[in-house]
Amino acid sequence: MSNPIYKKINITNLLLNPSNPRFNPVEHQSEAIDAMIRDQQDKLVVLARHISLYGLNPSDLILVKPYKKQWVVREGNRRVTALKLVNEPSLIPSDFPKLKKEFQQLSLTIDKDLLENI
Repeated sequence: MSNPIYKKINITNLLLNPSNPRFNPVEHQSEAIDAMIRDQQDKLVVLARHISLYGLNPSDLILVKPYKKQWVVREGNRRVTALKLVNEPSLIPSDFPKLKKEFQQLSLTIDKDLLENI
């Protein structure tokens, strides 16, 4: 096993794991995000608020593996989904208007440095 490498990665360069055990395997990122939203719903808002207030827990790292010029999340898919939705609330399907509104509000207040240095 090799030694871990620690990097700071922009949220836009992280991809959700399409084989996440929380849902059936999917092919596209939009499907992975949709599946996570449908599974977690308001829990994602609670998580995003917590991260917004306190940041990411440094003892609970997001684990990734390289994929082309991006990174696939191996551990931390819920946290990454929450941050992706804060960064881009338009990813939330229209059948979740309350969720979209909450993420739009969070998007106005979150420290953008957090989204660029995960």
